[in-house]
Amino acid sequence: MGAYFIFARHDGPWTPAPFVVLAACVVLGGLVASYISLFTENFVVPIMYKDNLPVLQAWKKFFALLRRHAGHFCLYGLFVGFCLSCSASRS
Repeated sequence: MGAYFIFARHDGPWTPAPFVVLAACVVLGGLVASYISLFTENFVVPIMYKDNLPVLQAWKKFFALLRRHAGHFCLYGLFVGFCLSCSASRS
């Protein structure tokens, strides 16, 4: 249904709405992938090392922390992203 909406032939004026929705989905997907990568490197891997756990068990342990402190983890991601963007703009 979604592909039909994007590629449907019609005689009305051209509308950028499908492309805006697609761009928003791509940006949102990139943001989710970035947070997953950040959490894996900075939290899950240390949990794996400390407790000698495989990756899925470490993610379960991390999710328990994430549920209790979701706001703190989101702020951490924003702070790290801000610091990386500032350091990248200086070089």
